[in-house]
Amino acid sequence: MTLFRQINAVFSIILLLVLGTVLGIGFIDSRHYIQNELFTKAQDTATSLSLMMSQAGGDIRAMSKMADAVVESGRIRKVVLQDPYGNTLFEKSREVKTDVPAWFVQVADLSADTAVAEVFDKWRVVGLLSVQADNTEALNYLYAFFKKILLIFLIGGALGALFIYILLRMILEPLKTVIRQAEGVLHNRFIIQRDLPSTVELKHVTMAMNQMVQRMKKGHETLSSVMAKNRELEYIDPLTKVGNRRFFMIKYDEYSNADDNRAWGVVQAVRLADVHEANKIIGFDRVDQIYRKIAQRLLQKIRNIDDASCFRVSGTEFVMLLPSLDTEQARALAHEIVKDLRELIDRDYPEVSDTLFADIAMAAYEQREPIGQVLSSVDLALNEALYQNGDAIVVAKRESALPRSKVAWRSLLEASMKEHRMEPVWEDVHALDRHKLFASLTFDIVTEEGERIPYRTYLSMLLLLDLFPKYIAYTLDYIDSLPILRNNRIAVEYPLTCLASPAPFKMLKEHIRRLEKRGIELIIEIPESDLSKIDTATLKQIAEELHREKLAFAISRFDADSDTVELLKTVRPEYVKMYVGQFTDMSDSFRDSLTPILKTLGIKLLLHGIDDEHDIHVLNRQGADYFIIRH
Repeated sequence: MTLFRQINAVFSIILLLVLGTVLGIGFIDSRHYIQNELFTKAQDTATSLSLMMSQAGGDIRAMSKMADAVVESGRIRKVVLQDPYGNTLFEKSREVKTDVPAWFVQVADLSADTAVAEVFDKWRVVGLLSVQADNTEALNYLYAFFKKILLIFLIGGALGALFIYILLRMILEPLKTVIRQAEGVLHNRFIIQRDLPSTVELKHVTMAMNQMVQRMKKGHETLSSVMAKNRELEYIDPLTKVGNRRFFMIKYDEYSNADDNRAWGVVQAVRLADVHEANKIIGFDRVDQIYRKIAQRLLQKIRNIDDASCFRVSGTEFVMLLPSLDTEQARALAHEIVKDLRELIDRDYPEVSDTLFADIAMAAYEQREPIGQVLSSVDLALNEALYQNGDAIVVAKRESALPRSKVAWRSLLEASMKEHRMEPVWEDVHALDRHKLFASLTFDIVTEEGERIPYRTYLSMLLLLDLFPKYIAYTLDYIDSLPILRNNRIAVEYPLTCLASPAPFKMLKEHIRRLEKRGIELIIEIPESDLSKIDTATLKQIAEELHREKLAFAISRFDADSDTVELLKTVRPEYVKMYVGQFTDMSDSFRDSLTPILKTLGIKLLLHGIDDEHDIHVLNRQGADYFIIRH
């Protein structure tokens, strides 16, 4: 129970006790007064009636008539005259009816006392006269008085309780403000109590709390300023002021690993098609205006969705993280966005109305689902939307294609490799002059229903189920089976854990030697995340082994943080493979420090995910060497 309720209860009980005592005493005094009045009335009546009867000269009949008149008056209930020997000469009485409840009659205990007086005939005693007063009127009066004091008690108690409530609220209000101050600090709300209470103790508590809150507020503002500055430098897209790709990755990891409603929802991507042509028609500056307006509209659309976020993950692509939404709700939102963007382009930029189109793709995500699986589904849906003329909305059909259990995954992966239901996906790597240098090879699984599961989706299950050596064997057997290759150099991703195992590494070397006899060189791409999990000594040992075997290798999924840059000096790969959006989202200072280090070490920079081949000239000036253009 709160302090306010405890004090309020104590004062209310005291008030009720005092009020009840006062009213009880008043009722008891009134009862005693009425009781005395009844006896006095009976005694007066007995005295006056005996005097009248004494003048009747001993005539009993006349005395009886006098008694009848007194009884009929309504104030006397009973009159009895007895002779000196106790014999009743006459008795007069009447029935009494009252509306007073029986329980009150018992509680009031208002008795009708009997008064006596002697009747004389000159000097002779005629008899003894007994008179009993009627207490009906007194009971009615006392019952009415009881109801009045009960009403006064209820009204007085209610008004008193209300007065105590208001008074305590006024006195204890500073304490409630102190509680709000403490709770506010927990939620980064800093409340200063300006009106100091008059109570000395509460005044000191309030002043101390105000000082603490002011210090907390100052410290929080300082910390927030530093964090906001760092966040803007690292995680905010400079053009649109929404989150960048790095921030999206962080947010997705946070949401997918949460234990609340954020752990499931929809990832929705918005991409402008034919931006290159729009740049030619209206210029880069006006296209940038379009992106800024798109960002504003996307933020406006998701402002009422709890924990929803918007990011610009590449030059032409926005991604929205929509927790707690299902695909049908996301589809409805997509239709609103497409309609809004179409109106924006048609109204403000009519020159590119027939050039720019908005493509939207979406895929549901679940708790602890790898981001690669979700993004691969979104990319496939965006590619499907690209082939539709005009604005398009595509929902990734993931539920029917993806297994739910490890057993089902193992069955699907093993059957796909055994039955050759894996379709190769080639990505050509070329230099600035469009000369093809080599090709990157992965496989998409084609299910019996005809749905495709891309490499990035099932990669994590290959590793989890220890099936990656079989996948590599399948890949190398496939390459070995081709009579003619478009390129004599082929890049294949290979986890570092497999390289550290003797059997898979031995198998890899045997395939490489066999391919070399055909003039085919294999490039092993090691994910950057694998490099960051081992110590420098072990990494150096593996790198020396690869160099000793003359195996070309590179680093895929390059993150370009400071620790990885230091590892480059030890590993010295042939190239590092990075997503173009991540490269363009770097700060100029970091990019200007990264590319000279790569060139000094003789390491090429390969960018993939490029939408427009005309961008490669800009990227080349920024330090990129190799390019993979998305088709």
